[in-house]
Amino acid sequence: MANGLHKYTVQEAVAPYHKSLKPDADTATAVCRAVVNETNSALAGVELTLADGSTVVMTLNVGVIYPLSCTQTDNANVTFLY
Repeated sequence: MANGLHKYTVQEAVAPYHKSLKPDADTATAVCRAVVNETNSALAGVELTLADGSTVVMTLNVGVIYPLSCTQTDNANVTFLY
């Protein structure tokens, strides 16, 4: 859990999403702060591995930022925000 703004660098605290990454479906990444679908249509049945190791399957609507801490996805069209 975050301990206020002191846990993050100035760049991270001022702009919570300062970096994006298109993760590889076969490789786990560092825990992200949010996920977003940047395609032209909704993505149904996207499997996301959460930071605690559990898996969730959901539909991601276009342009909506979902504040989920994830490490892996099965869809190449999902962008992780850090």
